[in-house]
Amino acid sequence: MTRKILSLCIFAAGNIVDVATLSTTICEMESMGIKTNYALIDAYSEENISNLYAKNISFVTRVPAGRKLFTGLLKKTEQTLEKPINRIVHGDRVLYIVECG
Repeated sequence: MTRKILSLCIFAAGNIVDVATLSTTICEMESMGIKTNYALIDAYSEENISNLYAKNISFVTRVPAGRKLFTGLLKKTEQTLEKPINRIVHGDRVLYIVECG
């Protein structure tokens, strides 16, 4: 049996429009010996996304439909997104989820 210690640190900065906040938080956690494997972020900037990729940190975020990232991901997945394997039923809603890496 493999045991993995799971620690959850929540840093809530409030409604701060600051691109550096996410990177700063990750650096602070690293200085405390905490490796960040996943990030759940509400809003993002291209710089934050690039930093997460550079540090090999998986993430989940919302992407506004008007962003280039959204249209690019849509183009990349439009042929496969609505395949049954990607279908998730949540209550009375149907979601299609694919990993874009």
